[in-house]
Formats: sequence, structure tokens, C-alpha cells
Amino acid sequence: MLKKSVVFTEKAKEKNLKKELLTGLVSSNAFTLAIVALIHFNVLDTPDLFSSKQSIDLFGALP
Repeated sequence: MLKKSVVFTEKAKEKNLKKELLTGLVSSNAFTLAIVALIHFNVLDTPDLFSSKQSIDLFGALP
């Protein structure tokens, strides 16, 4: 015996694209500023990726 069930879903909320873009822009800038501040006050260390004296030839690896 199968029972039929009714699934009620919420009505789709209207999306405000301008508000979402602004919120994303503000939050990403706040995150970037927080990371820069932590690096500035020596809480975070930056890696020495290109500190070796040997230069890296990126074009030599390309065909």
C-alpha cells in the first residue's frame, strides 16, 4: 500500500542581485584588509616563494 505525501516548499524568495553583489564585494574586501593587517603586524608570515637567487625561466617550460 502506497501513501501519497504532499511536500510543501517555501515560496521562492526574490533575489536582489545588487544587494548580493555589494555584500560579496564588501565581505571580500574586509577579508583582504584583515589578511593585509595581520601580515603588516607580523602575525602572519609571508612565504619566500621567489627568494632564491636562481631565476626561474617560465618560458623555458612552454612548448
